Amino acid sequence: MLVQIQTVAAANDKDGNKKDDDSADIPNADNPCDPNPCLNEGLCSSDEAQTDNTYKCSCAEGWSGSTCETEEASPCSSDPCQNGGTCSETDATSFSCQCADGYSGDTCAENVDECVLGIHDCDQNANCEDLPGSFNCTCKKGYTGNGTTCEYVCDPNPCLNNGVCSPQQDYATCLCV
Repeated sequence: MLVQIQTVAAANDKDGNKKDDDSADIPNADNPCDPNPCLNEGLCSSDEAQTDNTYKCSCAEGWSGSTCETEEASPCSSDPCQNGGTCSETDATSFSCQCADGYSGDTCAENVDECVLGIHDCDQNANCEDLPGSFNCTCKKGYTGNGTTCEYVCDPNPCLNNGVCSPQQDYATCLCV
């Protein structure tokens, strides 16, 4: 995409030779675009009917200046997306962030509390703990498992001879009768 057009006049002395100043870089007085004075893949155009040796540089995206010499900063160059978010340019001055799981907001700075929102996979017999960008499931007292699956430690009754099962943190004790 071409974004900037700048007109520059060639500076020649009375004999038609290029003057030694910064106004133009035009060694060929007949065609100011030969060689191309536009940098960084800029496109040079001139009106050959004009006698003032002017040319225009149409700069490639990301470049500006009279000869496309200035690199423009990308809106994603400062890494605005936090916590593993991915930045995408929406136009030359704007961006959007695709947030990693567990984060939200314009720059992915906000932690999503999966526990409060109920968007976790913890077992109904587990406690959900919110972590930055994630969550952790831990089986409640009297249950055992990985947190996403929790089994009651006394079902089936592990006690022999009609012993009474007593659930502890993640194991059972048996009371003999």
